[in-house]
Amino acid sequence: MKLFIVGNICSGKTTLGNTISNTYHVPLFSLDEIVHDDKNNTKRSNKEQINIINGIVRDNSDWIIEGVPRDNLDILCNLADYIIFIDINKKELFKRLDKRYKNKDKLNYNLDIELYNKMKVWIDSFDYDKIYSKFRSYPSKFIILKSNKEIDKYLLALEKSYMYM
Repeated sequence: MKLFIVGNICSGKTTLGNTISNTYHVPLFSLDEIVHDDKNNTKRSNKEQINIINGIVRDNSDWIIEGVPRDNLDILCNLADYIIFIDINKKELFKRLDKRYKNKDKLNYNLDIELYNKMKVWIDSFDYDKIYSKFRSYPSKFIILKSNKEIDKYLLALEKSYMYM
């Protein structure tokens, strides 16, 4: 299982990734951790990002990578068995962001008011047309999930496919 889970901020990428990772014992990687070097507080070069991805692929027969899609990571689309795009409507995303901000003490990052406001802008400026255009190049592996109900159906279908393996 090689999954690339993408979507807007607060769409449920990490939650879905964690659920699949914990159920099927597949390692989960965050695109943010591939792109950003938090230790040095810098963004990694494209070459460094590709090297990290190649290391993940080399060291793991199965993997899940989740995050907001980025222009320079077509390699993940080619390597993944499936690309899961979680396309939750913006109104719901803003509700989820507000909930995240109210419960920020439970997060593994510092969600201060400045980051909260940036995230609101990022949610609003997410280019859905660009995502659909890009992933149409991978019709046999592109899965769109538009609600929690569709996510639950996907998880049930995944469970059934694993029961017969």
